Amino acid sequence: MKKAIPVITILGFLMAAHTAQAAAPQLVPVQGVLTDTAGAPIDTSVTAVFSIYTSEVGGTALWTETQSVLVEDGLFTAYLGDVTALDLVTFRDNGDLWLGIQIGSDAEMSRMYLGSGPFAGYAEYCGNIPSIDFGDLTGTVDPADLPTGLVTGPLACTGTEKVSGVDSSGALVCAADEDTDTDTTYTAGSGLVLTGTTFTLDMTGIQARVTGVCAAGSSIRQINTDGSVICEPDDVGGTYTAGSGLTLTGTTFAVGTGAITATHLAANSVGSSEVINESLTSDDLGPGSVGSTEIFGATQYGRLHHGNTAQCGSASGWAPGGTSTVQGLFLENCNGEGAGLYMDGNRMVAWAADSPLFALYDEDMLSGATTTTNPLWMFTNTSLVGQNSSGTDFLTVSTTGLTHTGDLTAGDDAIIGDDAIISGDLRANVPYAGISYGSMTTGSSSNYVFPAGATFTPTYNGVCLVTAMGTIYRGTTSSSGPYFRTARRVGTAAATNDNQFGTYFESGTANQYATITRPQVWTVTAGTSHQFGCYASGTSTSGWTSRTFYCHITRFCIYRP
Repeated sequence: MKKAIPVITILGFLMAAHTAQAAAPQLVPVQGVLTDTAGAPIDTSVTAVFSIYTSEVGGTALWTETQSVLVEDGLFTAYLGDVTALDLVTFRDNGDLWLGIQIGSDAEMSRMYLGSGPFAGYAEYCGNIPSIDFGDLTGTVDPADLPTGLVTGPLACTGTEKVSGVDSSGALVCAADEDTDTDTTYTAGSGLVLTGTTFTLDMTGIQARVTGVCAAGSSIRQINTDGSVICEPDDVGGTYTAGSGLTLTGTTFAVGTGAITATHLAANSVGSSEVINESLTSDDLGPGSVGSTEIFGATQYGRLHHGNTAQCGSASGWAPGGTSTVQGLFLENCNGEGAGLYMDGNRMVAWAADSPLFALYDEDMLSGATTTTNPLWMFTNTSLVGQNSSGTDFLTVSTTGLTHTGDLTAGDDAIIGDDAIISGDLRANVPYAGISYGSMTTGSSSNYVFPAGATFTPTYNGVCLVTAMGTIYRGTTSSSGPYFRTARRVGTAAATNDNQFGTYFESGTANQYATITRPQVWTVTAGTSHQFGCYASGTSTSGWTSRTFYCHITRFCIYRP
């Protein structure tokens, strides 16, 4: 445990030599002796917390700061306000003050009475009398800005004077204002005009905006100060001669016939339009020199065909266009109707003059394989045929029906469409789900809410699991609310509820919402419209009338054909 024996020392506040008062230094020096628990002086740096209070014990500190203090042979000196500014109004606005010191993690020592020393800082405020630098005063002084009795004489000097002091009788002393310029002479320089005390531009010495133009065949030679121009004819004449590979006719140069050779051509400068039709053969092309752009062009469509071009893209029964403006890719054999393949961003079309129109092969059955080349699937003019590797049909789909060799087995996860008709003992459960929402204002003893858009007509007989959630605003009552059931309307019949004992809204805090949920299983009949909703009974009782009642319905139905 360390113990500090502080000695409070007030060194005074220096005042600057000036007509007006300068601010007092906002530091209070403190000295003390610090020993350990055995009473031996210590030599180290410690953390000290200094606090100023208005009482000897208790209370809240008016000011506090933490410093790192160097202790040498037990002695230390600290300056209050060195870390956290110490506003001298603390001494002006308070009476007795005490200083508390805490070293490290030790408890704060007994507080010490500061005495009158730090209160010298109060001198900065001179008893709240404001200081005046008369050298800064000019013209008229507002008496409200001066303490009563400070000035007794006239409070004004002339417009060219300023206040220099106050004599013993309290009258202002006026003197000439050195800051007022009354004798300097100004002269307008080049480009300026001086009228009285105002300078303006001398427009006779400034270039005006250019407004003149020159006719065709002439150019501007000079721009005048008023913006007009002086023109002169353009240079004309000269003799020109056509160089190697060029011809000159009048004033027009042209490339001479046969003048361009391979040495004059840059790489990739010759395209298909520069080559005479059928004049470019494979002997003229280097390996890898022809790509897709050279075959199909850079447009959004392309053709690769062989045969009579008049037949291309015009197969019987299929008409993507038959002209080069159709966007897509054509791979065609155009002899007669031939066969081909067309592709674009939305479809792929294959056609042929005879069956099969289109065939799919396993990769092991392609040309060159050791197994048979029979297709696995064939699209003909009338059907889709599936074959095994021996060429035997095992499935045929046509306009007359579905033919399958052997048993047709549906897997556990088979999906059957809504309109599928399946004979035998197989039945399909078709689920139907929906969510709807509605609201009403209570008032009668029994209230039904059927959300709009919730009407549906089942295709088959079945059952529906209906979950109704009701919400009602309590208003001023906190008692338990009406009892709640699910409801149904079939066709144009009157609404009915589930006819079970209702579930009551629980009591709770007034002016809040109460919510309840109730499930119920209803049967549905094929071909008849159904609508599910909510039923609340007892809404006419005190506290529940004219409240908003909300109904939210979730239904999940299973139909059986």
